[in-house]
Amino acid sequence: MNPQILEFPAILSTNPKSTVLVLSFSPLHRDPRVQRQILFLKNEFEVTAAGYTNPKIEGIDFIKMPIWNAGLWEKGFQAIRLKTGKFESYYWKHPSIKKAHALLIGKHWDLIIANDLFSLPFAIELAKPYDTKILVDAHEYEPLHFDDNWRFNFFKKKFWEYIASEYLPQADAMTTVCEGIATKYNQQFGISCSVINNATHFHSLEPTTIDAHCIRMIHHGICNPSRRLENMIELMERLDRRFSLDMMLVPDNRRYHKKLVSMADSLPSVIIREPVQMEDIVPTLTDYDIGLFLLSPKAFNYRMALPNKLFEFIQARLAVVVWPSPEMAKIVNQYGVGIVSEEFNLHSVAASLNKLTIADIQLFKKQSHAAAPILCAEQNKDQFLRIVRSLLNGNRR
Repeated sequence: MNPQILEFPAILSTNPKSTVLVLSFSPLHRDPRVQRQILFLKNEFEVTAAGYTNPKIEGIDFIKMPIWNAGLWEKGFQAIRLKTGKFESYYWKHPSIKKAHALLIGKHWDLIIANDLFSLPFAIELAKPYDTKILVDAHEYEPLHFDDNWRFNFFKKKFWEYIASEYLPQADAMTTVCEGIATKYNQQFGISCSVINNATHFHSLEPTTIDAHCIRMIHHGICNPSRRLENMIELMERLDRRFSLDMMLVPDNRRYHKKLVSMADSLPSVIIREPVQMEDIVPTLTDYDIGLFLLSPKAFNYRMALPNKLFEFIQARLAVVVWPSPEMAKIVNQYGVGIVSEEFNLHSVAASLNKLTIADIQLFKKQSHAAAPILCAEQNKDQFLRIVRSLLNGNRR
């Protein structure tokens, strides 16, 4: 079943002083999807961003929401609330929500963009006294966010199902990152989503040449054990000596990062390097030939992933190598920018890589160059602003 894509009427202008709150319980300085929203909005609206860190974008207001961790007793009470179905109590007693409530309640905006379902009930509470519209942007399918983890299934799954069923119908419009996730929300909750992918901004670059004796691969991103990043290190033992792999990791999980460093130390073809600032990612990637992402398919959101890094690989004019994750595979195959292995295993992807010629890689890089003006944030801007303008002019899903 395909999701119903919302059609919003073309609106030529709107009140330039309309106010928009971009709300996200995340570090905004390294949340690329939220950053793009702010950049799309800032020249047309009065924008306030609320999150854990300053997005460092000129011309907007910023409200810092401190990360307020619960103590051991509070965590215990919260776990009991989850298991006894006291979902409203769990949500409104969550430390982050209580702190945000104290900072933002009573303030007025014409539109609130609630990033992820965690922000949605609070956004609706802020909107109640006013004629404020709500746009919810789901970065993931929350009811199955970590469905490969027993703790999530034991404590959180029913909570997120409740939040989705209770609060999504109260939003005025909804967007998400790919068709697979939009379809799932539609099937489970009857909610229609527009799809705005995670494409990064266009970069005017050219494909670089390849050293036939040293084919440089790169992976970058957060260091999360559920992603099974060790697969890419183990892959290097199966590849011929032409290939090397750099992993540019944000060490969110120090213990897991240390494990990966230890694994890489035993392989001369693998280097763990420091991450760069978000705006420097694409220029840094241009030093490489292949962007590699072998994401574990065990969790639903990982199977349906269409991540920022795929589009960053393309903007850097790299060849792309992925497992047969359906949303990523669709892009790679449609635009001819790389290879999709036949199966989710290292033998399959190693066989595909070892057969690559320099001419093959150069062709993929050329195809990425052709796709870069199409698969970029600028192509999403008009759709996003059309939704925003339509809501501010009184339209609803």
